[in-house]
Amino acid sequence: MFSEWESLSEVNDWRDNWKHSPKQYDYAGTVITIVLNWAVKQGKLKRHPCSFEKVYKADRAAIVWTQEHIDLLNSKAPDCVARVLIAATETGLRPADLAKLRRFNIETLESSNSRLRIATEKRGVFAYIPITPKMSLIIDTIHDGQELILTNASVKPWTARYASQRLSHWKNQVGLTEETLGYNLHLHDCRSTATTRLLNAGADAIQLATVFGWNLRYATEMIETYAVVGGDKTDKILELYAKAERNASRT
Repeated sequence: MFSEWESLSEVNDWRDNWKHSPKQYDYAGTVITIVLNWAVKQGKLKRHPCSFEKVYKADRAAIVWTQEHIDLLNSKAPDCVARVLIAATETGLRPADLAKLRRFNIETLESSNSRLRIATEKRGVFAYIPITPKMSLIIDTIHDGQELILTNASVKPWTARYASQRLSHWKNQVGLTEETLGYNLHLHDCRSTATTRLLNAGADAIQLATVFGWNLRYATEMIETYAVVGGDKTDKILELYAKAERNASRT
């Protein structure tokens, strides 16, 4: 029946079970499409009509962990959770990549500075991330003989899911809830935090591509996505106005 175009209405009726949630609605469409694509490759179907546009569109680029958020959580959370948050905001790595960071990912440069060199799980390309003073402190306090840079409370490897769950738990414990903030903070938002910091520091597309393992086109797109206009930028604009007025008054 899935070879017939009329089956599309059957699939859409099935997807409607999740129409209350755009994200789940999209996921249902993804699942059925994957299954039917497999059936075509296996020769069980000649074709199928299932191709869906995404309904759910999340724009979390403006959601970042401020230093106040980080300090508040780290003042209450266990050290292992605090280390995950610091590492995530300092490197911009996804949770899955954070969980596999090891000593051998550390490289010392001729300048005596250090960086992390890691093949990212999503793209499979190398990211070259400068080791900041805060990240260096985490590395310097790894136990002797420990290969993993980040471990959970049992000194065992994190999984991306468990790290996210523990961070969410302590985020709520310290009052960083959706009710108080007006939005939800997640571990994944550390990536936009790190990107925004680099942009504010003056990083260009080539530097972003190097750090995050992006190609130049994608890095340019991400600049447009993550270039969040904060209060500091507004203050700097006011400073420029004031400077211009002072210069005008002298002439």
